[in-house]
Amino acid sequence: MSPAKTVISVRSLNKVHQDLNELFVRHQIYLMRRDIEGALVILRELHEKYTLHIHDEEALLLPVYKQKVKPIPPGGAVEFYIQEHKKIKRMLDEFVGKVAGWHKKDTFTPLHLVRLFDLHYTFRDLLNHHHAREDTFLYRWLDRLLNTADIKAIFTKMEQIPDNIKSLI
Repeated sequence: MSPAKTVISVRSLNKVHQDLNELFVRHQIYLMRRDIEGALVILRELHEKYTLHIHDEEALLLPVYKQKVKPIPPGGAVEFYIQEHKKIKRMLDEFVGKVAGWHKKDTFTPLHLVRLFDLHYTFRDLLNHHHAREDTFLYRWLDRLLNTADIKAIFTKMEQIPDNIKSLI
């Protein structure tokens, strides 16, 4: 029996979400260890990767989705993705500002951590909701409407591609 062939699908971008979630947990672990410098390094990496991922979606996926999906289903409006992306970026900017301030001034206290983790809870709730919307509407519809060549063409232009897919494009 030959090994199963990996299928290229837009839904494989869920692996990017999983990787970003794991990076966020690493950031939180550094915070719990009171390693503010390490937490800041990871947070800046997370910010950069989310920025690239959001750019990929807005520049490459959403225009195709808007063009091909007629009518766009309730809950899957392009404006929803754009607004959620803005919230994600705004929250990441806020997190970087807070942690960078603690690092610069050496003013980190346990109360800061509790307050930040409250904000993290809100952020994770936003991400879970946003990722579910992408999987349910954006990724699923594009997988239905695009062929493998179309998906490969889009993926070759993307910054954030899962490693297991890179070798196939």
